[in-house]
Amino acid sequence: MIAVFRYSLMRNFRGAVLIGASMLMACSEENMPKVTLPPCDLKTGELMFTEFKLATVDQDDSRWLEFRNNSTRPLSLHRAILKIESPARIQYTSFSLTQYLPIESYMTVGEFPPGPRPDAMILNRNLYLGSTTTHVSLWCQDRLIDTVDLEKLRIERGSKNFELALVYLDHAVTTLQKPQSQSYDWCTLASDENPPFTPGEVNPHCGARYCLESDTLVEVTALAPADITINEIFADAPGADAAQEWLELKINSTKPVYLNGLHLKQQTATQQRHWRLQVPQCVIAAAGDFFVLGVRPTELSVVTPLGIVVDHWLIGDALFNAVNTVSLTHFGVAIHAANLDKTTENKSWSLDPVAAIQPIQASADYCAVTNGSPNNENICNIPAPSMP
Repeated sequence: MIAVFRYSLMRNFRGAVLIGASMLMACSEENMPKVTLPPCDLKTGELMFTEFKLATVDQDDSRWLEFRNNSTRPLSLHRAILKIESPARIQYTSFSLTQYLPIESYMTVGEFPPGPRPDAMILNRNLYLGSTTTHVSLWCQDRLIDTVDLEKLRIERGSKNFELALVYLDHAVTTLQKPQSQSYDWCTLASDENPPFTPGEVNPHCGARYCLESDTLVEVTALAPADITINEIFADAPGADAAQEWLELKINSTKPVYLNGLHLKQQTATQQRHWRLQVPQCVIAAAGDFFVLGVRPTELSVVTPLGIVVDHWLIGDALFNAVNTVSLTHFGVAIHAANLDKTTENKSWSLDPVAAIQPIQASADYCAVTNGSPNNENICNIPAPSMP
């Protein structure tokens, strides 16, 4: 039998409970063991945030976060400080615990709706985690242990997912002992996407830095600049643009490349939109081949835009029709970008095959082609500049 012990948080807390296992026996205040842990002595990366359930308008009674002992020793969280930031407030919560967190174990802190709850938890009905939360961090003796920039994740994942319901760390990151996660290691879901909440348990795999290839978990090889180029963009379909837009990549690498974790950004003078290729299965493009990305909103079923073959769908907002810059990055490395200075309905921006590849391709290197030529070499016939 594992007893239920009562603990307290020094601030913003009511009724903290740590549960050691699903088989419980009641303990009174009198027969609880009187144990005092030493103050936390955590090293950066030993304790990792692994999951956040953010409050939404419809689910205001459910907000929590989870962290994991990612070290090789039991950890004391006594006097550790949890810091939650938003534009309007900064909340500090200090832990006063009497039990170590075992190796590879999870601790969940927050408020939960009625029903099953995680085995190890601290109930805190005043924890502020919502749509305006920007940063969450854990501190020990003035030392930063782990931090997550939720605002950056919102921006990178686009306005469709701004009202995030779930943010969770890809399970491969903790399985492979990767401390101090990067933004591309995190999976994000909105409330209308049926998020797989897993407090106190191993997270699902979502496919960014790691992906599944024939049921084997593999690490995605990072792309190098110009391994792929933005070869063609069809952003302004006739009539409604929804699920009719696409972007073609040309694979310049001499070997197959992983596209998992690819980050597409489109920016105008006043706005920007983001899409990320993040799925559990490995997305591999053959050397020297073309790869077509379709763009569609979540609520639409998969359709084929204008009769072309789409290799993979990006979910989110429609592409901008206005003058814009399109860029590709992979795990923080700039791969290719294109400046487009015109709008062309029912035509694609096609990169001239004889143009020299540049880190940021000039608009003059692209021509307008009616309906485009996806999965084929472009034909532009841009006249060569006259000699002086």
